[in-house]
Amino acid sequence: MTELKKNICLVHGWGANAAKLIPLKEELGKLGWNVFLVLIPFFELKAPRKPWDLKDFADFIDKKSRSFFKKESYCLFGHSFGGRIGIKMASENFPKLNSLVLCSAAGISRINPVRRFFFKLLVTFFSPFKKPLESQLPYFKKIIYRLARAFDYEKIKSKIKKETFKRIIEESLRLQAEKAKIPTLIVWGGKDKTTPVKDAYFLKNKITNSTLEIFPKENHQLPYHKPKKIAKKIDLWFKKL
Repeated sequence: MTELKKNICLVHGWGANAAKLIPLKEELGKLGWNVFLVLIPFFELKAPRKPWDLKDFADFIDKKSRSFFKKESYCLFGHSFGGRIGIKMASENFPKLNSLVLCSAAGISRINPVRRFFFKLLVTFFSPFKKPLESQLPYFKKIIYRLARAFDYEKIKSKIKKETFKRIIEESLRLQAEKAKIPTLIVWGGKDKTTPVKDAYFLKNKITNSTLEIFPKENHQLPYHKPKKIAKKIDLWFKKL
């Protein structure tokens, strides 16, 4: 592989925003990286008039990244939901995407059939009766959302964003991961309960050209707690490509 320029796009998680990754952006900048902290529809930017799926997010981020980096190739850092997008992009061979950093990437364990069943039960049957049931059963909502692992869905007010969320979590990324061929760094918190560390090992096993770094004492907030260490890991890994 020819020498790659240190261009990187940072993509945040579903319940977060771009500002959460500013410390990581600053640390990467100190190491000579040209960093694009992308703003995303439904979050920092106005929502589209119709629901999106994962491919829509992938196309949007690639378009914005190619514009920012003047059509040069780039690396993508994706945390949680951002990792979903990264896996999707790597599996579909976006030509300007030269490498990938998956940080506590979502989209692996949450396709568990039991969780999917409870989620569909939640959005198709319980939603019309949610308020009366909550008044009769104070712990109803908490129990159903815990079973569905759909805490993010609970917080969404927009119907279009709710439908977008449903489309995203229903897409399996387990097979997509096997199609990823670009160099990939996987960084994970050993105490992550949102995206369990077993997902990191799954990705390491499925993505041929991958490197795994576990932070044993960290949880899902890894990139916010350790931006300096994450930046150094990225930089050292990238220099070897």
